[in-house]
Amino acid sequence: MLLLTPAELELLTGKTERGQKRYDSQAKVLEALRMPFLLRPDKTLIVYRHLVEPHGKAPEEELDAPAVLL
Repeated sequence: MLLLTPAELELLTGKTERGQKRYDSQAKVLEALRMPFLLRPDKTLIVYRHLVEPHGKAPEEELDAPAVLL
């Protein structure tokens, strides 16, 4: 998949609120991390997987704490 899933985006940003408030707070975290993202017309966020994972590959093991792999 080319995009992060909603669950992966929550893990990346640490924001799990629901509805529009979640997207606003996730966008603020992504801006603070200087991570590029796009905003869809419905205000959901798009983050490309290759910006988070090396070579676009999924990590081979689950991480215990939220982490960003660069």
